[in-house]
Amino acid sequence: MKRKKSKATSPLIRLVGLEAAAAAASIAGSPAMAAPGDLDPSFGDAGRFMSSRGSLWSIDVQADDAVLFAGGDAICDTYYGCEYFDFTGRLLRDGTPDASFAAAALESTVVFDTALQTDGKVVAAGRARQPDGNDKLQVFRLRPDGSLDPDFGLGGVVLAGDGVGHSVAVDPDGRIVVAGTRRVQSGVQGLLLVRLQPNGALDASFGTGGTFVTPHSIGFGGYPARIARAAGGGYRVMAHPGPAQANQSCSVFAVTDTGVLDAAFGIAGVAAAPFSDAATAKGIVNCTSLAVQSDGRVLLGGRRASVDEAYFSRLLANGVPDTSFAGVAATAQLRSVTALAVGSSGAMFVAGTDRTGLSGAVVVRLLADGTLDTLYGRNGAARVDLEVARATGPAITDMKVTRNDGLVVGGKVSTYGTSVFEFNHSPLFVARLLGTGGGGGPGVLSMMESRALGSEQGGRATLSVSRVGGGSGAIAVTYVTGDARGPGPIATAGQDYTASTGRLTWADGDVGDKEIVVPIASDTNAEAPEFFEVVLQAPEGGAGLGAKGADVEIAGEGYPVGQFNFEGTYTAAPEGAQANVVVRRDFYSQGAASVTVRVAGGTATPGKDFGSPGDSAAWQDVVLTWSDGDARPKLVSVLTNRDRRNETAETIALELISPTGGAALGTSRQATISIADTTTGSAGGGGSFGWLGAMLLGLGGFLRRRLTGNR
Repeated sequence: MKRKKSKATSPLIRLVGLEAAAAAASIAGSPAMAAPGDLDPSFGDAGRFMSSRGSLWSIDVQADDAVLFAGGDAICDTYYGCEYFDFTGRLLRDGTPDASFAAAALESTVVFDTALQTDGKVVAAGRARQPDGNDKLQVFRLRPDGSLDPDFGLGGVVLAGDGVGHSVAVDPDGRIVVAGTRRVQSGVQGLLLVRLQPNGALDASFGTGGTFVTPHSIGFGGYPARIARAAGGGYRVMAHPGPAQANQSCSVFAVTDTGVLDAAFGIAGVAAAPFSDAATAKGIVNCTSLAVQSDGRVLLGGRRASVDEAYFSRLLANGVPDTSFAGVAATAQLRSVTALAVGSSGAMFVAGTDRTGLSGAVVVRLLADGTLDTLYGRNGAARVDLEVARATGPAITDMKVTRNDGLVVGGKVSTYGTSVFEFNHSPLFVARLLGTGGGGGPGVLSMMESRALGSEQGGRATLSVSRVGGGSGAIAVTYVTGDARGPGPIATAGQDYTASTGRLTWADGDVGDKEIVVPIASDTNAEAPEFFEVVLQAPEGGAGLGAKGADVEIAGEGYPVGQFNFEGTYTAAPEGAQANVVVRRDFYSQGAASVTVRVAGGTATPGKDFGSPGDSAAWQDVVLTWSDGDARPKLVSVLTNRDRRNETAETIALELISPTGGAALGTSRQATISIADTTTGSAGGGGSFGWLGAMLLGLGGFLRRRLTGNR
């Protein structure tokens, strides 16, 4: 998504007195600007709610516009194994937690999906860990107040065989269908559908005794089964092939209302995910998302694993690939697709992670014909950024369309683990985006990247602050520099950089980036990169904060090519052995570079006591070369010679000289090799080997003399 930059704002300018008061007044009285895709300012904190409860997998919007969310995690260690826990919660219309919702907590459970009944009850599906360590596919139902419904199953809970429930849907007649996997044997899963009567009993009219299984093995692999009601009846289920079909991508199974494969769909009821490039069709698509349009066409989203890019395609209602579909309009902006939804107008919402790695999750809206809706967000894409310490890529794991194509999205903060099998106890979030005619929002202010670079040569570090999720009204934010919390040595304010503070402002409708400029001091030290941080605080005008900080790296000498250093400054070897020293290319690796290793002194004699790599009788300087991007260490092997003299340990002083390509020499530019004498009775007592080395060397000399007859 292109972002227009504005002119830089100096960190040294201070708005004080009347000037600051006037600016604040203009912010307070700013007008609103309508923009579908803006974060809804009437919900939570600038359109967002966050909690540390765990990974969110499912959201639903209830009739009163309250938001139900659910999920769970596993906490694992090597001694006790994994402990599962689940949660469900409810947010009121304004995004505050509903204290009256007394959500039931089930033991050793993770909730992966929920669905709403017309009577306000909530059906949830997931996994329940049993005492024997196996999982049961679990379905439970909550009453509107969050308590377990005693009219469903056994005390509100149904265990439907070995396996995991990934996705749940409620039919118009109130029957409940769950898609998941069943355990067939170690490492192999089978696709499992279970349909229940409204009271939780298995529906005998579906499949075999209420269950449907396929002969296809389904891969565990971290990718869920997803189910959606088909337009003309029956179900569409997305699943992944198992080990026996490892070169296939995800597939869609068409299952009838009676629980059998629909032979009129795809090939014998199964359609593989379509590809635009037949030459690379095998083994590159992992699907995470499924949605069905009102005309029966099926949307699939995920990631092309082999090329690490987003995947989004469409099947016709009969399972044939829709070759006219322009899904590239969405995938061009995304690295992966994590959720899909279809609006009442036919608009398609595609959520995923940003292709460029900027902070926040992205939602792209397409028109019914698959083209980009440029009136949505910024040129067709809305961004959801969260208040976190550093830029991150939150994963939207579920989303629901509301009135006027508004949207509620939910997920987890971390980029790791967007599938239902990857647990990392990430904080959850819920956000609400405005639809058509929904006014506008001020948005949030964010450092879109977690790290910036400043060099002593350039004399400054520049950071961009973006306004995302809205452009309505005038807003402002203060920034301040300080000591970094990592990831390297801390820079010193007043010595390495100028401590700075300032205030950035945006007028109503201004969505351009603003720049923070911090002066960097220059010195001649051959030092490693040092770090400080810039933090945003005190937003004004109703704006929220996104990623509120960034680390600034003051580039070390030799940027961007690197510094050459010895890895360790001392090594030892006995006579007749090979002494190895290692040279590193530290910190950076842009461009080709070289450095020379030469003998700078020592008590050993070149060509007599040691020689160059491959030649023990002479020494020639060794030139080490690195290509562009190569940061691997290089080995220099110095050959030492054995003699019969009884002598103390001798030394070789090596030095790095003549770096090329713009590289620099680091602080470890000299190294010493100690050559230990191997003759008996050496004055050095075994040289660098100590008394044990002397004893062993003496014993070796004794045996050698006995074998040669020299006593």
